Amino acid sequence: MKLTLNLDGKEKTYTWSRPKGKLIRDVMALKSSINLDDIQQDDLDKIVTFVADEVFCKQFTMDDVYNGLYYDEILVKMFDIIAIIANGTAEKATPKNV
Repeated sequence: MKLTLNLDGKEKTYTWSRPKGKLIRDVMALKSSINLDDIQQDDLDKIVTFVADEVFCKQFTMDDVYNGLYYDEILVKMFDIIAIIANGTAEKATPKNV
């Protein structure tokens, strides 16, 4: 899985490896702690921080996501990543900044 952020006028692509079982448990806990029908600012911060810190192993920050994606991409991309983990469809990749 890859995530491309536009930071300082340059596209940076980040990849992540196949998730371990604990990450799936953490995704389940995250999903149960958020009202998906009424996402609030704190919920969005939780999701973005989880993706940055847990999924992509702190290769970038929450602020990088907010600054590197357009407003209409943030929820879509974050939910896509969460769904891939929850559904067990992650492909193997090497975590690195390309």
